[in-house]
Amino acid sequence: MLQIIIFCYSEGIFSSREIEKSCKYDLRIKYLGDLTYKEWYDKYIVEYNEKKEYENIVSILGYKVVENVEKYKDIKYNSSERYEQINREVNTIQMIYNHNSFSDKFKERVKEIYYEFRSYDYELNMHGAERFIKRLNKNEFTKDEILDVLNKDFNMRQISDERPIKFYNNIQAIYSNNGIEIHNAIRRKKSWDYRRKPKTYE
Repeated sequence: MLQIIIFCYSEGIFSSREIEKSCKYDLRIKYLGDLTYKEWYDKYIVEYNEKKEYENIVSILGYKVVENVEKYKDIKYNSSERYEQINREVNTIQMIYNHNSFSDKFKERVKEIYYEFRSYDYELNMHGAERFIKRLNKNEFTKDEILDVLNKDFNMRQISDERPIKFYNNIQAIYSNNGIEIHNAIRRKKSWDYRRKPKTYE
């Protein structure tokens, strides 16, 4: 009985009269009586939640990050690296749209720069995308210059929080602690005090 009630609630059926009617005519509910609890839970609760999860991702990103919910489930359970990348993308885009101090126009520009660098296989977090726009607008470095730095190996770490850094040609690309998302990029002056340089990457 509990299985039937939960299933009906998940389908938006709440009144006892409608539940009773569904029990008579809905073949899915009749089928519930032949399932074990685990079979029922996997089929109706897990699948329902995964479908909503997939639909939420598509809603946030504005495009189908994977073809369908079945492909999404395959990635979720069999490709942790790709699944984590999707989650990072969702979190970044959501943070951009939820940032109250950004105008709608600037939000779209931040999103554009994020996907522009994604096309080169680099991931910016929201702060990185915002700061890249400002640095590029100020001509602190060109896109080709920063791409050249990003293409190199890590060679330093930030002293304060151990963030990995790529520092070449006086351009410093600071990554998040996960070593994947780029948090900031700065052109340092040639006279930058060596005592303030982050420690060598190990």
